[in-house]
Amino acid sequence: MTTIRRDDIQILRAIAIIAVVLIHTCPDGLCQVWCRPFINFAVGMFLFLSGYLTKTHYDSWMAFFKRRVTRVVIPYLIWCVIYSLSSNPDPILLLKNIITSNATAHLYYIPVYVQFVLLTPLIIRLAKSRYRNIGWIISPVSLLLFCYPQLYTGRVINGYLSMACDISCLNWFTFYYLGIVLGNDIISRNLHARSIGLLLLVSIIPQIIEGYILHELGANNCGTQLKITSLLTSSLTCILAYNMLRARKMHINNHMLLTIGKYSFGIYLCHILFLRILKEFAFYQHIPYVINTAIILMLSVLLCIICDRVLSPRMLKWIGIR
Repeated sequence: MTTIRRDDIQILRAIAIIAVVLIHTCPDGLCQVWCRPFINFAVGMFLFLSGYLTKTHYDSWMAFFKRRVTRVVIPYLIWCVIYSLSSNPDPILLLKNIITSNATAHLYYIPVYVQFVLLTPLIIRLAKSRYRNIGWIISPVSLLLFCYPQLYTGRVINGYLSMACDISCLNWFTFYYLGIVLGNDIISRNLHARSIGLLLLVSIIPQIIEGYILHELGANNCGTQLKITSLLTSSLTCILAYNMLRARKMHINNHMLLTIGKYSFGIYLCHILFLRILKEFAFYQHIPYVINTAIILMLSVLLCIICDRVLSPRMLKWIGIR
């Protein structure tokens, strides 16, 4: 996670974290088919922004690794403990959860992000080489080889392979790579917003079709982001965001969105805890979709604001609020 506070970056972070909460509160079934294609860009956008804000040269790569990795690893460990203790206080299970990112599903993002940070010098070398086009096929090949067999058969072919796939950066490579090559002007900037917007709308159709096919096959995660159709839509969304960042056209003076963007990492870490708590109450099951999203988001933002006002700067960094 980078710490850039530009308002347009914060707005994009806010949009991305709202999409994350929408994903995690989305009901199963056909709702996944119709709603997820419009919000599946969420994680891809975060990784794109991280790549976009990464330079191609640093005086010390070790300082770069230390700054970015420690910023996320300490919160990761703390939230692994929180989520593990909230379900099962077994210390052996806690250790396993830390290693496998299994304390709760959404924490996979941290090891994925750390992999990208550590691989950044190699990714930059690839992006600046004559073989840069290899970078565009890494995610599609990874999805086809490791995700699609399980997605379409519903069977775990190999438990260890499945676990490695869940936390592999290869499935998400396109977004970080796209951020680096666009953010550092490695590829052409001649990308017309109107054309990209039209392609983006068209790309949603195959995503809906694939989601419906998976739904008919009985896949519980028919709306997953880890589909090639989702990869296409999310990539186009990131390119559209890039156009806005370059043109500086995002002048949204909305205090709420800026606040959500400011606390986006903290919201990402804590929102599932509120979701777990509310699911214990019968009334929550009757709250319509999107309203339940707003409730979870509001509680998460409120927690972040309270922590920001009562905890020290060091503690805020440890728990990922700042």
